[in-house]
Amino acid sequence: MVEAGSIFGEIAVCGQGSEKVHARALMPSIVCTLETEILEQLIQRHPAVALAVVRMQSERLRQAEVRFAELAHKQVRARLASLILRLSATEGIVGREGIRLDTLYTHEHLGTMIGANREEVNRAMKELREKEAVKVVEHRIHLRDREALERDAEAKPTVHGVST
Repeated sequence: MVEAGSIFGEIAVCGQGSEKVHARALMPSIVCTLETEILEQLIQRHPAVALAVVRMQSERLRQAEVRFAELAHKQVRARLASLILRLSATEGIVGREGIRLDTLYTHEHLGTMIGANREEVNRAMKELREKEAVKVVEHRIHLRDREALERDAEAKPTVHGVST
């Protein structure tokens, strides 16, 4: 998932191979392409562009490390709560009823983002709704109780009902 104004596919440009980049928009989008040669010329003329790309890749690496740690150490509900909190920070819209995610995320999309299948996300989302941490209105996620989501996001995994 990338936000408006983001660059993606730069690894294919920077790498030795000729991998193709595939993307699917969840909402109407404008996507521009940049040929490798043009990017290289831009970097040669403006080294700050290279620094910006390195910073962006470093931030993505940091985010990937966080997600890998969550995948290894957190249950699906905790990973989903973490994801909803991250999405609310980057794309949340504040309204009278709290923070709303305007993007229509299916359970399959959410599952792809947290390494879970649709059924697991469905169960976890149901649990978050029952705890009144989130509400789904017209297929959009609304944060109802940020503190409850934060507690769920930090929850330790359990083995046979015992916290580890």
